[in-house]
Amino acid sequence: MPIKNGMQAINELKKNGCTARIIVLTIHEDREYLRKSMKAGASGYIMKDAESDHLIEAIRAVYNGETYIHPNITNDLIKENNDINSSDIIKKLEQDNLTQREIEVLLLIAEGKNNREIADELYISDKTVKNHVSNIFKKIDVSDRTQAAVYVFRKNQEHYGI
Repeated sequence: MPIKNGMQAINELKKNGCTARIIVLTIHEDREYLRKSMKAGASGYIMKDAESDHLIEAIRAVYNGETYIHPNITNDLIKENNDINSSDIIKKLEQDNLTQREIEVLLLIAEGKNNREIADELYISDKTVKNHVSNIFKKIDVSDRTQAAVYVFRKNQEHYGI
């Protein structure tokens, strides 16, 4: 952007009362830039070199009022966060009427684990994991694992006041 950077543009749009949902299309894989973009009011964050199906998915998600962060970035963010299992975040998840087991499953989803890995770690069957995942998605109103990971990321942001 020749005159302003993306962050300045988002801040100006929001300052002027713009209610449009914003997707940041960027070359920056910088996690701090992502955090600042989301804090400023962006609803989506995707890399310029993303496949077209990811861009379409981002547009649809943001149009439907959801947050979209490119899956590779989401997984990296969750893995970077050492405090993901803090009791404060768990309390926030409990407020969403999630059971302790559902919270465990959700946190493992946020770490990028698949159903088989979750089943092995929690010593439960794949079918039980699948049932928990379905219940979690209904309770937190998401439709896929990426959205669930973003949900945990957002809860973590609230914890840190980001």
